[in-house]
Amino acid sequence: MDKPQVFYTAVATATGSGRDGHVATDDGLVEFDLATPKPGAAATRTNPEQPVRRRLRRVFQLGAPDDRQA
Repeated sequence: MDKPQVFYTAVATATGSGRDGHVATDDGLVEFDLATPKPGAAATRTNPEQPVRRRLRRVFQLGAPDDRQA
């Protein structure tokens, strides 16, 4: 069986407990704090569902040439 060709690799680290913490990539291009949303309160950190929602939107958005339109 042929070994698959690797086109890209990425390293990301998540710290904290559950939905409260910090995420970052090794290249420093993605880095932010996460916090569980509190009803009626202004957000001070990224809701953990936001990056997932953005990625799913991009996956299902046909014809988008890159992430800048997602």
